[in-house]
Amino acid sequence: MMKKTYLFLLAAMTLFAGCQEKDEIFEDPYAGGKEALGIKMDPNVPASPVGGLPGTEVTIRAAGLVPYKDQLEFAFNGTPAEVLEVSETQIKVKVPSFASTGVVSVSIGNQVFFGPKFTVRGKINIDPSFRAVAGTDGGINQVLPLVDGRYLILGNFTNYDNKGVVKKLNRIVMTTKDGDLDRSPRFGEAANGQLTSAVQASNKFVIAGGFSGFDEQTGKISNITRLNNNGTIDTMSVTTYTDSLIWVPVFNGGTDQGINELFLQGDKIIGVGNFRYHVSRIYDQPTYDLEADSIILDSVEMRQVVRFNMDGSLDKTYHFDDSKEMGFRAANGPVRDSYMDEEGRLILVGNFTTFDGEPAGSIVRLTADGKLDESFQAGSGTSEAISSITYNEQTEKYLITGNFRSYNGTAVSGMALLNKDGSLDASFQPGEIGGGYVYYAKQLSDGMIIASGGFQEYNKVRRNGFMILDKTGKLMEGYNSTGPLNGSLTGVLETEAGSGERALLLTGYFYYFDDRQVNNIIRVTLD
Repeated sequence: MMKKTYLFLLAAMTLFAGCQEKDEIFEDPYAGGKEALGIKMDPNVPASPVGGLPGTEVTIRAAGLVPYKDQLEFAFNGTPAEVLEVSETQIKVKVPSFASTGVVSVSIGNQVFFGPKFTVRGKINIDPSFRAVAGTDGGINQVLPLVDGRYLILGNFTNYDNKGVVKKLNRIVMTTKDGDLDRSPRFGEAANGQLTSAVQASNKFVIAGGFSGFDEQTGKISNITRLNNNGTIDTMSVTTYTDSLIWVPVFNGGTDQGINELFLQGDKIIGVGNFRYHVSRIYDQPTYDLEADSIILDSVEMRQVVRFNMDGSLDKTYHFDDSKEMGFRAANGPVRDSYMDEEGRLILVGNFTTFDGEPAGSIVRLTADGKLDESFQAGSGTSEAISSITYNEQTEKYLITGNFRSYNGTAVSGMALLNKDGSLDASFQPGEIGGGYVYYAKQLSDGMIIASGGFQEYNKVRRNGFMILDKTGKLMEGYNSTGPLNGSLTGVLETEAGSGERALLLTGYFYYFDDRQVNNIIRVTLD
């Protein structure tokens, strides 16, 4: 939306300028300003060398620095560096430990002079063996690994790796582990709105999001439906009031607003979102004059959490108030993320102060039958909103992120590591986050933490939107040399590169990473 607004304003300004009758001459706005210091450093003249590890000595061509050699500051992408030598024609510096890829600069007082780009090499690199080099033209919400090694990818895109130019690939694709498009699924025209989540059940897929049609079935879907294993929508025939035979989705259930996440719980499916009603369709009813067929949309109030039977019907044994014939009150604010553990207990996070009428600091856990879990030790929760929650089965830890400053009364800065019972793991001490907050983070099986968001610094170290921490919250040396990530992650999947190296599949809504244009999906290797 921001980009469209900018383009509109630019067009308007161009049109306005074209309508002027004559050019006007204005005074130089910089006239009378502070004189230049006589320093010259050409960004187009490469450094020597152009890249290297921390500790590398680097020479930059520059003139006019000698008079200021005792007061200048040199930086690699904003990280201060040790100056080794200053001469009439160049400056020699050493790459600091936590420098990252970007332009170099010299600061003298409040004046800054920019030089060439320098690539800081480290232990994380974009994997050239991942074949989806063009990525997607819209964000990715989920990557579902399948037992045969393939991935089901869902999001808000219509093109994947430039394979959807002629015929659009509407928000769902199947790929190989290395990113090649698998054209065997018969998705047809696929979804007419974004897809957010999928689960695999009984050799079928249940998909959800914000859509009303899939392939040829339009107008009979309310944000969730079921697909056969070959990608076609699972349909059945029904007889209408006038004895006509029509084909409709087998999954006859949905919600009035979008679904953010799905979870498989035994032979049931739980949906989480900011909807208000469960809806279903009745196909055998007439119009008011009894002369034609009519489809009736039935609804039951079910706020934010709903459990479906496999045919889409409402399971009234989960988070349901029998006395009122409706779901419990749920949260008094938006639910932003959720996770279901191996025991079927659902954790919900977001921006709310009560849940089902009870105090809740933006985080609660429900029992397997949908009741508030009083054994969950979140206490007063967080001081502000929580944006994401992830869980690692090996470490048995939850990781939450947001713009909060405390958890259950203990000061924490935008990230918190939780034990399975919801209590705070005090061994993780997040540093000070500057310029924004962490939108998403994931702990890996070895305890390493991947974090992304709108931040610019971490403990005064330049980290533009992406960082890797150890299990105690410190920046990991050698893993934080990458350049900026513009956007944010929605998923981190532990995998392997084509050569068998340890790798991560990073997906989300981002278009630039480590000084390269990328499009919402990349694979990186870890040394």
